[in-house]
Amino acid sequence: MFPPIGENHNLNIAENFMFHTSVSKYFWEINRYNIPVAIAVGALSGAIYGLIIFCSVGIFFGAMGFNYFKSSEYYMYHNLGYTKSRFLQKIFFRNLFIAIPLLIIFSLI
Repeated sequence: MFPPIGENHNLNIAENFMFHTSVSKYFWEINRYNIPVAIAVGALSGAIYGLIIFCSVGIFFGAMGFNYFKSSEYYMYHNLGYTKSRFLQKIFFRNLFIAIPLLIIFSLI
């Protein structure tokens, strides 16, 4: 009925918590550089283009900014066993999850 609780189960909970905490921190660090680029494009070209940049190309601008200013933090993520590509994939899907409802709302307006 209930999953067995043992050392492996507790380790998986700790690993999942550490992974989600790391992804959340990386999400905010990448979007710290992504959001200003998306806002600038949105101000110049329209909100829909800004959201498209936010969930696509802006992620790479954010990764470039993070790599330039905080490249030493990649060692921390690498020591935890995570790769840059895995994090960028997670960030892409999170940004897409945020942008799709906003795109629908802005297209209806």
